[in-house]
Parts: sequence; structure tokens; C-alpha cells
Amino acid sequence: MERAYRNISLLFTSVLLVVLAGFWKTYFGLFPGLGAWSVVIHFHAVVLLAWFGMLIAQPLLIQTKRFAAHRTLGRVSYGLVPLVLVSHVGWLLLPDTAAWQTVARTVTRFF
Repeated sequence: MERAYRNISLLFTSVLLVVLAGFWKTYFGLFPGLGAWSVVIHFHAVVLLAWFGMLIAQPLLIQTKRFAAHRTLGRVSYGLVPLVLVSHVGWLLLPDTAAWQTVARTVTRFF
């Protein structure tokens, strides 16, 4: 692995921690009482967390010379990428629900 990318998993882990902190008040901190949230939102969260897991795991697999596992996980991404796109489109097409109202209230507090 090139020296410049040796610690890239730490970068992706740091970004994930920022994302978790950013969504803590409005999503992750509300477990298990997420009844107002749509299944589409949960699907979006699971798919994106899986994507972050892949971003973190792929360089670690290369570093530890587990090339077969790296290739297998790379093939899994062929199915995960379309799911990421579907989750984004699904989230954007949600009707005006309680979840959207919560998102709107949260966003307006920050801006």
C-alpha cells in the first residue's frame, strides 16, 4: 500500500464519528423510539453505515494482505452502490411526514 494511503482508514473512521455525532440528536440518540421515522430513513442509515464500513475495511484488508477478502468486499460494493443511490432517491421522495417535519425543525435550528 502506498505510504500516502497507509492511514486512510483512520480518516474514514474519523469522518464516520463526525457523522454519528452530527446525527446523534436527531436519529441515533433516539433509539429505540424511532417510530416517527420512515422505513426509508432507516434503510438510508443502514446502507450508508454499511458503505462507511466498507470504506474503513477495504484499506485495512490491503494492509493486512488479505487480498481475497478485499476483492470479495469489492464485489459486494457492486450491489451496495445501487442501494446507496436508491436510498438517496427514496429519502428525497419522502412525502411531508413527521420525519420531514423533525428534519426541518432541526435544520432551521442550525441555520
